[in-house]
Amino acid sequence: MDDFMDGFLKEKLQAMHGATVRRAMALIKPAAARREECLSHLETAIVDLEYINAQERKPLFKDTKRAVKRLADALVRVEHALKNKDLPWEVHKFFPHAEISEWRIKMKEAAAAKAPVKLSRKAAAVNAMVKPSRKAAAAKHRAVRAALSLMYYSSAPDTAKGRCFCELAALLYGERNANLVKQCKAARLGQTPKWGWK
Repeated sequence: MDDFMDGFLKEKLQAMHGATVRRAMALIKPAAARREECLSHLETAIVDLEYINAQERKPLFKDTKRAVKRLADALVRVEHALKNKDLPWEVHKFFPHAEISEWRIKMKEAAAAKAPVKLSRKAAAVNAMVKPSRKAAAAKHRAVRAALSLMYYSSAPDTAKGRCFCELAALLYGERNANLVKQCKAARLGQTPKWGWK
């Protein structure tokens, strides 16, 4: 089952981020002996960055609760449908029954979660003005940090690593033309933003 799920997730990842992975590998230029290790590290970094950035763009709490409740209800119907004995053998054998049950439980718990402490109107207004720029800065630094760790696999000459490093950071950030030279320089010097890397 683990092999099946790993293959399924890898296929989805390649479909979603294939172009990014190819461009990143071309920038890193890992040695042949370390190519698979680098590729695995890169794929993990892309998924982690996407997940963390998505967490910071969460919709309103009420909308989230409604969405997860709908998903939990849908998963209940899927679980019921999977009990049909007329389904093909492959479905009964390989369909991720346990994972579906686990996600249904998680979504049910999320739908029952209590709302966070409500901000005052003034605090909410200040939060709305400050957060976007800070989130963007944090996202840039996360991409730079991931790029720096990936350049460890690079077989390119040191003179080329500076440019490749910045291009890789921009690629992981999601904007190939983003200017992250300042952040890359700070990362190479071991400097950390005052709010931390996160």
